[in-house]
Amino acid sequence: MLIEREVRALVIDTPLSHLPRDELVKAVIPVIDAKDVELQRVDEFAFISRKKFDKILQVFIKEVREQARVKGEEQLVELVEKYRREIER
Repeated sequence: MLIEREVRALVIDTPLSHLPRDELVKAVIPVIDAKDVELQRVDEFAFISRKKFDKILQVFIKEVREQARVKGEEQLVELVEKYRREIER
């Protein structure tokens, strides 16, 4: 539901189970703990530290890129191994 609404980031102050967190990360939506961005509530509004949010977002982007690179390398290795097995037949 959040992915379909094209949410850009999710700031949480309660634990999120592993499965939804993984789905959000796969959709490149960072899940950020409210303590890490100094979440403050005033009436119906919530405010966060923009500086801390930007810093966490940059770290998230680097991690996602690294995971994609590693996954791409793993897929390439699997493809080469599959090709070798077919040649050996």
